[in-house]
Amino acid sequence: YHGSEGPLHISSHQVVARLVPEWLEAGKELGFPTKDPNGEQSESFFPFDTTTKNGARHSTNQAYIYPAINRPNL
Repeated sequence: YHGSEGPLHISSHQVVARLVPEWLEAGKELGFPTKDPNGEQSESFFPFDTTTKNGARHSTNQAYIYPAINRPNL
């Protein structure tokens, strides 16, 4: 349901990643499944990712607009 080769960098947040086991266990205790949030069933607990590149927020502007800013059709 989602790709991994696009210009927007997606990564696991380093601080949050340490809490993932507890987060997933809490979801299980509440009766939620552990699934991909981009799949057909999105109501679940899951480790979430962030849009970061080189330790800083990577925006859609940086990924898509800035590289094309000099195109005449933009």
